[in-house]
Amino acid sequence: MIVPCGIMRDRMRKLIWVLAQWASVLNDLRGDYHKLVGRVDWASKLWLLECFREAEGLDWGDPLLKSLDLEYHNLNPSKGLYYGLVEEGRVPRMTTDALIQIAMEEAPRIHVPMDAVRWSGISWVDGRLPTQIKAEA
Repeated sequence: MIVPCGIMRDRMRKLIWVLAQWASVLNDLRGDYHKLVGRVDWASKLWLLECFREAEGLDWGDPLLKSLDLEYHNLNPSKGLYYGLVEEGRVPRMTTDALIQIAMEEAPRIHVPMDAVRWSGISWVDGRLPTQIKAEA
């Protein structure tokens, strides 16, 4: 039996979390997009624009909505509409300013050699799949 080291266990835990989130989003896509607000960027932006459009009685072709569409992605925290959603607690903060600064200065390190990443899954160089590694742990 192969027991993954601490780094592998941590990476597997993160991979399993990502796959669970992905499955949850795919499941919620079958229904009302409002379930995705705060988890999927386009759904959050659409919700914000729809709320504003309805409150102001605008149609989708209004230039003000086009301007807000662009302002949603403004990277300046004092101007970007996305940051307002974060402040209101409608969108979870997934990282910290300190980690963003580190990412700006250091390239990510890949500790596990991957053979391929495909829509059907990830396989490691030795041919095992993540589910096989989890079963062995």
